[in-house]
Amino acid sequence: MFQPLTLLAPAYSGSNEYTVISGSTTANAFGAWTQIGTSPPYKCNRIWLTGRPWGSNTGLPGLINVGIGPSGSQSIILPNLVFDSIANYQGPPASWRFPTKIPANSDVWAQMAQNSTTSYNFEIGGLCWNDNTDDGGIITSYVDSSTSSGIQVAVSASGSWGPVTITSSSGQFKRYAFSITQVGDPVYMSVSSEILVNGISIFPALVTFISNGGSAVCTTPGQWGPFECDIPAGSTITMQGYAAVGGALSFQIAFYGIS
Repeated sequence: MFQPLTLLAPAYSGSNEYTVISGSTTANAFGAWTQIGTSPPYKCNRIWLTGRPWGSNTGLPGLINVGIGPSGSQSIILPNLVFDSIANYQGPPASWRFPTKIPANSDVWAQMAQNSTTSYNFEIGGLCWNDNTDDGGIITSYVDSSTSSGIQVAVSASGSWGPVTITSSSGQFKRYAFSITQVGDPVYMSVSSEILVNGISIFPALVTFISNGGSAVCTTPGQWGPFECDIPAGSTITMQGYAAVGGALSFQIAFYGIS
């Protein structure tokens, strides 16, 4: 049966493009939940969210949780989505797409954290729908939640980097997604990324990140996937690649296993 896309967050009407959420004044702590929408009167198994830092001229990475359920009893379905804020709204596009089950008529919420005692903002919205299957997954994130960022990789000169151990996977996954962004305001940087499971490449060394430091513009997505792949429980997942940089800096990576 045909089931349409459902909008999460109000349609644009001349003010904020999406729903604005606020961080905490405690560094690395998540702020209050803000409702960004309600799912339709049928169950969904796909969600696609997009957004950007709002009114924030800072250079800080951050994390976003997405949850469902009544106020005060939210259950997290998308944990620790990595983003980066750059001055003048010039961070990489945030676009998170995951297969996950959402019951009918569920309130959908978001909250954010940054490594700052100032409460910054992020605007977020998107879509949910059912693709007419019973498919859906549980999302497991591998980030550095203690600093509200992905796993940071320092690069001081052009050349190969890694392998960086992301995780020894805690569960068996049938899909995965990953994020790669700079940390704060960028200088020029291009990064190719290869992901390996137990030493076997599952994602080839594609150029996954490009930024133009002259205008601080990122021209590649901040998120990649999901991709199909059988990853056994207990696997060692690493990332490596090559970076061409305009100066010493760091970038951040995050891995999302989908069961």
